[in-house]
Amino acid sequence: MDCDFRYAKAYDKLVALRCESLRELSLVNCIISPGRGLSCMLGMCEALEKVHLEMCNGIADGDIAGLASKSRRLKSFSLHLSPGFFGLTNDSYRLTNECLKAVACGCPNLEDLDGLLTLIQSCPICVLALEAVYFFDDLGMEALCSANLLSTLELAQCPKISDEGIQFINRYPLLTTLNLSKCVGVTDTGLKLLIGSKKLERLMVEDCPRISLEGIKGISRSVSYKQDIKWMY
Repeated sequence: MDCDFRYAKAYDKLVALRCESLRELSLVNCIISPGRGLSCMLGMCEALEKVHLEMCNGIADGDIAGLASKSRRLKSFSLHLSPGFFGLTNDSYRLTNECLKAVACGCPNLEDLDGLLTLIQSCPICVLALEAVYFFDDLGMEALCSANLLSTLELAQCPKISDEGIQFINRYPLLTTLNLSKCVGVTDTGLKLLIGSKKLERLMVEDCPRISLEGIKGISRSVSYKQDIKWMY
């Protein structure tokens, strides 16, 4: 189903449709009313594999959580919010970290979460923790250069981040704390690029098989290192 409106429109009749076998849903410039229309529909579509929501005002945590609880076949989820969304004062219409947690827990087949970088770049994020986000790569690390308030970055089981991506850390203006865990693509070579930058106050490295204790010396004022690669086998 593909609905694209030139002007924002409430599309409440969606709930009347039989959507048990619906596989793809694309909605652009829609108004979502709590407890009606799309808000109800997202929790009913068990066969959904691809969802694209763009400029859909009124979408809330509960809508995304409802989607995640039922659409376990979901492979692609694209979310693009209007610029004014981030200035909303009504907390019931805000998207928080809870909806991202719901998607992560409820959609085990998810391969593409487009819109995450837009969310990161548009919000005043100070602490960012990504765990088992397999699509987050070096381009994502580069995009974080625009997260001007980011002070703490935690990356766990993000295999697509390589030494090339790590070098962008030198361009994060306020970053002081970096935690790396089970990141197989990062090596001593990449971390050497951070030596002498005097940026980091705290560096924690756990279970990264290609990073040695010797490789993290001189990078941060405080260093924590632990190596146990049993998790790989």
